Amino acid sequence: MKPIECEGCPLYDAPGPVAGSGPPDASICFVGEAPASDEIASGLPFTGGAGRVLSVLVRKAGGDRNYCWIRNSVRCQVPGNDMGSYEHAEAAIQHCSENFLIPELEESPHVKVVVPLGNSANWILTRRGKVGEGIYNFRGYPYVDPVYKFIVLPTIHPAALMRDRTMFNVVVTDLRKAFRIANEGYKRPPEEFQIPSTPFEVEAAVETLLQAKVPVTIDIENPNGQLVVLGFGIMSLCHVCAFRRRVRRPLLENRRRGGAGDCGDQSTPCVAGRARRLCNSSNTRGFG
Repeated sequence: MKPIECEGCPLYDAPGPVAGSGPPDASICFVGEAPASDEIASGLPFTGGAGRVLSVLVRKAGGDRNYCWIRNSVRCQVPGNDMGSYEHAEAAIQHCSENFLIPELEESPHVKVVVPLGNSANWILTRRGKVGEGIYNFRGYPYVDPVYKFIVLPTIHPAALMRDRTMFNVVVTDLRKAFRIANEGYKRPPEEFQIPSTPFEVEAAVETLLQAKVPVTIDIENPNGQLVVLGFGIMSLCHVCAFRRRVRRPLLENRRRGGAGDCGDQSTPCVAGRARRLCNSSNTRGFG
């Protein structure tokens, strides 16, 4: 017999429900998608293959699963164990989470961090993305909502790592961050923006980065081959230097004046050449 709260859910006649596990004073909660056959048989979440992977991830991140809350966004088994193809996925997630998951989290005085595993859980907690879409655009970044007393830090579902282990260490890093926030609290990183307003200032700023020899992350916006925005993240994004300058000529056009690009005025120096040097620098860690 299912609880009265289950009435009206698209999964009312599906196998389940499977409630959560973990001690009442847990400071971190992992939220998966839905129980599969192993979980239905045991009556506990994450007891199958994905659960074994989760246990390894938590241990490598310095945690102990026995001291964590484990939940799912829905408590009953989805047809075919495939939320992405289930036509009533959003309705089921919303019904179950609003009646069970979210009230549990809001009533807990101890939970400091909630880790959605995959985009189904991330969608119901943050309303970002869509059910069935990937989690890569959101993973690893703390989400702060004034409605919640906890921080949301999504990451990749352990089941995805069973198919491809490429992101295994990335997930471990995400979980380390989650445990650190649970133990030490969350502090927003300082944001210092420098926005050079002239090509001369942009050129000088890029040259400074070349000389500084620090790790740099670069975000380039060049629609139709035109350099519109150069964004540089320095020292783990604690300091951000954003450049905004429209280039009237294609970025890669080799011209006599202006080097590899043209800032629109023959009297102004072009930053494209130095930006390219910075992109090729050994200190550059990634591109966006």
